[in-house]
Parts: sequence; structure tokens; C-alpha cells
Amino acid sequence: KEFASTTTGIFINAAPRTSKENGVPFYVATSKNLRIVTTDLRGLSTVKDRIESLAHLPNENNNLYGKTEQFRSSYTARLLEEDHGLSLEEDNLSIIPDYPDHYWELSYVDRFGNLITYTKEPEKQWQEVLDAVKVNKGTDKEGTVKILIGDTSKRVQVSTSLRDADPERLVIYPNGDIEILRKWGEDENSRERLDFSAYNRFAKPEIGARIRLVSTQQD
Repeated sequence: KEFASTTTGIFINAAPRTSKENGVPFYVATSKNLRIVTTDLRGLSTVKDRIESLAHLPNENNNLYGKTEQFRSSYTARLLEEDHGLSLEEDNLSIIPDYPDHYWELSYVDRFGNLITYTKEPEKQWQEVLDAVKVNKGTDKEGTVKILIGDTSKRVQVSTSLRDADPERLVIYPNGDIEILRKWGEDENSRERLDFSAYNRFAKPEIGARIRLVSTQQD
């Protein structure tokens, strides 16, 4: 209860300097007890419907730094505080880019090398995975699809949960979002688990890498 009454802050500085003058301004977005300070509005696309207010700190005459300040990010973390005392200019939420309707990307890699993905409509994307299942001769448990992440493609087992997947195989299954990972073998040590993780098997893809289903007719 005490934690729920606090505010969580996220600071994102993704504005490359291409000239002496400051580039994209720092925006402040709020959503209930969350404050996000960012230079990249695309980072708000996936939560656009939850953003309640948006404003930015002007690059000039802001009483914080000059228009050629190289290290402005060291000052603007102050915007995470609600009582920062600076004058912001309000923005319409419509300037936040919409997340593409039919786009599937890698959103997170956990410490075990498991790949967590994001798409606007995970249920619809999962149905496409099921539709693309290539059932081998034998049981339905051998159903697989070919997944392309970045420039690397692998065939993965389609399962309803990690528990039902076969050990030592790459597997894809729904878990709120859609996850792609390799189920551990019984006798593997921690090093082997990381070496053969989905992250390594897919050649260490970058966060944001696009994910696609590859037609089995291309095999």
C-alpha cells in the first residue's frame, strides 16, 4: 500500500547529437503513478492509450541549460520529480506515434536468454502461429513453425506452455505476450543453458528486432 502511493520514474535519453545545438527536446509523460522522461516519443507508442498527459521542456530559455549544452541529460533527470519547478509546454497526445497494427518485435531478453516478444494484438498473432504450424508425421506434439528474428531463422516447437514442450528444443508459446525460448535439459549446467539459449541460437538479436513467420514452402 505504501509503495502504491509512490511514483515510479523512467528516464530515456535517445537523442544523438548531430550539431552543436540541442536536438529533440525532453518530453514528460504521466500515467497514474508513473512518470516517463524521454527524447523518443516512439518509446511511448506501446502504452499510448495509457498516457494521461504530455509536455516538453523547451530547448531554450528553460532555466536549466543553454541551447548548446552537451550534457543536458545530466540536468533533465530533474524532470522525474513532480515539483521540479520548471515551466513545460503542453503537447497533444496525438503526437505520440501509433504502434503499427501488424508488427511483431523482440521486446526483452531475460537473464536466462529467453526472448519475450511484443505485438499489439498477441491473441491474433498467436492464431497466425497456430495457422502456420507444420505438423510432421506422427503426433501433433511435433508441430513446428519457422521463425525469423532479425536475419536469423530457426524452426521452433509450438506449445501451449513451457511444461508441455520437449526438453532441449526451441519452443514458442503464449504467456500473456508470446515467448520464444529453449527448454532446459535435465543435466545441463548454467553455462550450457546460456550457451544454447534462444538468445544465442538466434544470434543475439537486438531489442526491437522484427519477428516474422517464414512460410514452410520456402524450406
